[in-house]
Amino acid sequence: MFPLLLVAIVITVVAGFSTPLWWVAAAILVYLTVRYRQGYLVNDPDYRAYRERRIRQDRYDRRYRAERGLRMGRPAGPGGRGK
Repeated sequence: MFPLLLVAIVITVVAGFSTPLWWVAAAILVYLTVRYRQGYLVNDPDYRAYRERRIRQDRYDRRYRAERGLRMGRPAGPGGRGK
């Protein structure tokens, strides 16, 4: 369905050179396509589970780096790597 929308957008943009009203139609199609694709990703349960897992992993990694840096007696950061 997405390739069909892309073709429709290209056709309306090309038609806009003869009548500018078609550019408005192309803009509406682009807007609806972007909104539809974003909504699809937000409502996808697999994607949401993936995002939640990545957020938890990032939090754990930051916490681990901070604790490891403090345990080694050096601040965590670019020059604060411990043994």
